[in-house]
Amino acid sequence: MQDYSTEERSREMDILRLFPYWLDTNQWNAILNDVNIPSLFILTGPNGGGKSSMLCSVYTAALLGICGLMVPAASAVISHLNSIMLHMKAYAT
Repeated sequence: MQDYSTEERSREMDILRLFPYWLDTNQWNAILNDVNIPSLFILTGPNGGGKSSMLCSVYTAALLGICGLMVPAASAVISHLNSIMLHMKAYAT
């Protein structure tokens, strides 16, 4: 029997065709994103480039995934997370 301790588990998140859950994909031309996060990442880009929308989408996918609910994506592999934290200014959303 293998020992799967917390330190040995993968912390990777791999999501294909992630879309913003708050958009109706039939009405809006939503951009679908493929996301692969090994453990830590830095998201950069110009103002108005979709960084806040991407963070909200990834946060929501992680939260729904660890709760065992449907993730707004074609497929998702989400490792167990001990905590999820996201802090954004109110005007950024």
